[in-house]
Amino acid sequence: MPRTAKKIDEPEKVTNKIGGSKPATEKPAPATTEEPEVCSICYEEFDSKKKEMCIHEVQTSEKIIQHKCHETCGDQWIKRCVKNGITPFCPMCPTVKIQLKKKEIPVAKQTTSAYRAAAIERFQRIDVNCPTLFGIMICIDNNYIKCYMNYNMQLNSNSLLSDIKQFILSESDEIYASTSAIVQSKIRFNLNYQNWKEWKYPRVRIADTHFAIPPYTQKIGLFHEGVLEDNATLGDLYIQYQTLAGEMYRPPPTTIRPNPTSGHTLGANIEYALSNIYMDKLVRREYPTGPDDPGHSTYAFINPENPVILTAHNVVRATRHSVSWIAVHLEYE
Repeated sequence: MPRTAKKIDEPEKVTNKIGGSKPATEKPAPATTEEPEVCSICYEEFDSKKKEMCIHEVQTSEKIIQHKCHETCGDQWIKRCVKNGITPFCPMCPTVKIQLKKKEIPVAKQTTSAYRAAAIERFQRIDVNCPTLFGIMICIDNNYIKCYMNYNMQLNSNSLLSDIKQFILSESDEIYASTSAIVQSKIRFNLNYQNWKEWKYPRVRIADTHFAIPPYTQKIGLFHEGVLEDNATLGDLYIQYQTLAGEMYRPPPTTIRPNPTSGHTLGANIEYALSNIYMDKLVRREYPTGPDDPGHSTYAFINPENPVILTAHNVVRATRHSVSWIAVHLEYE
């Protein structure tokens, strides 16, 4: 039988190694184009509307790569670093510090706020093993149940927030036993006769952890900002707490001992509680006995929430250094 003529518009088939076929006229896939350059901070593409700047250059075996960003983004990034007391660095290479050049990066002179500077100075006066660093409020159903200090946990300024949480979870049975019966979660658990009969304790979990002003268990003022990280050291948290407390208390920077009744917006009771934490108060004054004797005044941080065993200058519940406070909220399962 004679062969039929091949159709003109039908491409010739060729067989590949696994038995399939493909048109002989198949064209190779087009080469991929390079991805557009984006800002290292906001990740938006560069365009002619916004000025761009080079943060730094990276030398590779093939070429020099520039890490760039919008000029406005770079300005905001550096200001944020400076505000947080961090040396500005490349967002893509954290180990590379940004060289501040006035022409390239219009940023205000690096300064530390008066409140942060005061917080750092307070922290530096505290000995590494000093017991008066943090007070830990244990809260259940928004009730202030129990207080620990970091020395109860054998923790110092180099310890982590996760160490506090681990200690509290290990003491959950003791905390439950010391809880007043008015706590609703305890009443509900005790109503189960089997739990009571077996002397069984409930399972507990940590629902929230935040800075606080005792005896109040909720977040107050600037303490609403941010989340406390488990890997943060107590030293870093101490500086952060004292800085925010100072900003809320707002003492005039040039005044050593400002009037604790002026310039507040948190409410009289909370303001007084904050003053107990933040302000050192007169505890003893020796009057001059003559023209050559100027007398002597002694100050301490007097806080009714401090444990009785803390004394400074023979004053109960007084400390030579301001105690910062963390509230840990527990929930029973």
